[in-house]
Amino acid sequence: MPQFYTLIFGLSRVAAVLAAAALLFMDTLCSVGVILVLLFGMLGAGVWVFASIALVAVLSLFFLQGMSPARIGSIASSIIYRYSSGWELSAIPMFIWMGEIIFRTDISARLFRGLSPFVDYIPGRLLHTNVLGCTLFAAVSGSSPATTATVDKISIGELDKRGYDPRVALGSLAGAGSLGLLIPPSIVMIVYGILAEQSVSRLFAAGVLPGLMIAGLYSAYIILRAKLTPEIAPHDKPDHKLADFGRALVDLLPLGVLMGIVLGSIYTGIATPSEAARGGGELGQFAADLRPGPSHRFPEAAVAIGDPADPRSGPRFRSRRA
Repeated sequence: MPQFYTLIFGLSRVAAVLAAAALLFMDTLCSVGVILVLLFGMLGAGVWVFASIALVAVLSLFFLQGMSPARIGSIASSIIYRYSSGWELSAIPMFIWMGEIIFRTDISARLFRGLSPFVDYIPGRLLHTNVLGCTLFAAVSGSSPATTATVDKISIGELDKRGYDPRVALGSLAGAGSLGLLIPPSIVMIVYGILAEQSVSRLFAAGVLPGLMIAGLYSAYIILRAKLTPEIAPHDKPDHKLADFGRALVDLLPLGVLMGIVLGSIYTGIATPSEAARGGGELGQFAADLRPGPSHRFPEAAVAIGDPADPRSGPRFRSRRA
């Protein structure tokens, strides 16, 4: 009989622990659900992303965790100061500035002209300029929206004019545009490295090979698609002379030198990402000053240093359509 009571007592303890765990799990699940509903509700209402995240964080701490406004303010102020006082974050606006310079000058147009002769003999032909253009531009801007907007400006209209399949053209651009998240100098990697307290230079080095592999897979898909569906690209025979390849290399030279100096200085340890970003911005502006074109609008670029794909960025949007 005592053994029976011992067994009952043990089972009751196990049941109590399981019930407490279930209640804790349900409480956590409900909290996560409320946070997600608030976040997606604010984003769906058109509230800015940073404002939505900040408001949801404050409301969650206040209502779900029962923290006082004074404590929330103390936590927020210490976190904001800790991360905003680090020099590592200064690399972000400089890389954006470097991409903005290339976006607003003829360097971006020369990128398309320089790649065209080299890809014209590959199945899929100029469709590969989307992939290669995004790969190269991602290596100097670090931003996926900036990469997509720039390559869209120089390639989509030209591909449509030459009779390429618009679905494949847009699909290759949408896919390759995301390489800006992975190929250094990725802005996302800078932010992640600071938050996770990891070396940004090592994160950059780790992103090169996967980024190139993904770019290669995109190009391989275009080649396979062109073999199976030849009508996605024109059938006329390319006729490029040796001088065309020489001019193409000259067109690619500014971007290649910029990439080599920025990434080379980071990987060799000569400069930190912040120093390399500053040097890249100055070199980009110097290269643009040598050949100012009709889109040479640095005063507007200084104002419109937001998201190049966002139509709400007024000055930038108007200048792109001008």
